[in-house]
Amino acid sequence: VHWNCRSLKRKKLVLRDFLRKRNPDIVALQETWNTSENPPKFTTYDTIKKDRPKKKGGGLMFIIKNTLTYRIKQITPYRDAKIEYQCITIISKKSETDILNMYIPPNTTLEQEEFLHYLNQLQNQFIICGDMNGRHRLWEPSSYRNNNPIGNVLCEILDNHDNITLATPPD
Repeated sequence: VHWNCRSLKRKKLVLRDFLRKRNPDIVALQETWNTSENPPKFTTYDTIKKDRPKKKGGGLMFIIKNTLTYRIKQITPYRDAKIEYQCITIISKKSETDILNMYIPPNTTLEQEEFLHYLNQLQNQFIICGDMNGRHRLWEPSSYRNNNPIGNVLCEILDNHDNITLATPPD
């Protein structure tokens, strides 16, 4: 599950209720806005947060069921990075899966090179989730809104990489 919570502090009770009722293995949060505080604790879950340095807003967090085996995957930063990211590797008996949690702020000038910089560091099967603020008719076919530049870059990446499948809920 991934969710742009736009302030975890204000939505902590909603999240706690969701975890209790749905019992997901992994939740990836974007826009936690959770600077300098200790991450909240949730029964039977570990939390890994990555705050946005220096500026307000942003921030990412993984909430991982404590019965799963995982490690934090170190990703080399991109020069002049515009994407916020964090990555974990889930380890099972048969395989390892990298999960990359991303937040791309709206109105960002996204460079395909930066996105691919992170993508190319994923060595296992992988899942990329997050709020990328990319609008495109490929994944929003009935949208009245036009494609935006971030959406165009993401669409181009999808077109050029056969190993990436877009999973998005229907309109």
